[in-house]
Amino acid sequence: MIVTAKSIDDENPELSMIARRGYGGEAIRWKKEMDDKISVMVDGSNRIQVIQMETVNTPLCLIYVYMPSDNKDMDNEYKDTLAQITEIIKKCRNTHDILLYGDLNWSIHRSKTSHDPLLKKFLAENSLELNQDYPEKKTFSIITGNLLDKLIIFLTK
Repeated sequence: MIVTAKSIDDENPELSMIARRGYGGEAIRWKKEMDDKISVMVDGSNRIQVIQMETVNTPLCLIYVYMPSDNKDMDNEYKDTLAQITEIIKKCRNTHDILLYGDLNWSIHRSKTSHDPLLKKFLAENSLELNQDYPEKKTFSIITGNLLDKLIIFLTK
């Protein structure tokens, strides 16, 4: 397997070794046999991992993101991360199919946090949509055992 990874604390030695909510990282891995078809892109902060995959038809831009938690204190970082993703989408829009996925700390089924309307606006502005088969039931968090409605979400252009 080949892997590319980033972590929120890569450039912040002040963060403790115990990951707090909203801090962590993301990784994308693929089989060695696919390595000649994959390019790691340098776009985005430590919350965003981007690869380009050559396909038979249109190349695929995979954007994996770990959005800040829905804590009100994280609003500016949330907005900044959305702005970075928008720039990546603009860069790839005319030449790639785009798949945005990851922990978006958002739910399509509610609007009670300050992040929910921000992400809904972002989706509309970037012509991203959920797969029509997206489940309406909440997802399960292995770490806490709680039901969540915002873990891994796949959005496509």
